[in-house]
Amino acid sequence: MAPEILKGQGHGREVDWWSFGILLYTLMVGHAPFYSDNTMVMYQMIMTTGNLTFPEHVPADAQSLIAGLLERAPDKRLVTEEIRAHPFFSSLDLAKLEKKQIPAPFVPSKDDEDTKYFDTMFTGEDVRADSIIEGSVPDYMEGNFKSFAYNKARNSIFGSFMRKNDKK
Repeated sequence: MAPEILKGQGHGREVDWWSFGILLYTLMVGHAPFYSDNTMVMYQMIMTTGNLTFPEHVPADAQSLIAGLLERAPDKRLVTEEIRAHPFFSSLDLAKLEKKQIPAPFVPSKDDEDTKYFDTMFTGEDVRADSIIEGSVPDYMEGNFKSFAYNKARNSIFGSFMRKNDKK
């Protein structure tokens, strides 16, 4: 969250540029710039105490752009024209980009069975049933599912709600 939101000062378009700065930093560094496990500490870092530091691999023009986007004072934060003219984007033809005339540098293959773009941390997990197993719901909770129905023939949990011509 941008400092002005945390301070309850209201916000404008500048909040979006703050969020863009957070996104760029996170993509380039691998974690949020003002992160703490303690939410109150994190908010304090966002509002006043957190120093914006960059690893060596982040180019100077990227650092400059991110620092301008993460300026705590909204009136000093970079605005659209300054962002578009920033050296970080100098190799990008923004007019062509807006017209979708620049091909994507990477287009993933589309195969329903292909999981190569997912981390093995997730694809290596054991597959578990995600439905309720008979007798696994405590007696005191049974009433919570009384009106729930799944019509296998229609392949829908919504039953007749989705079909106007159904008869009850």
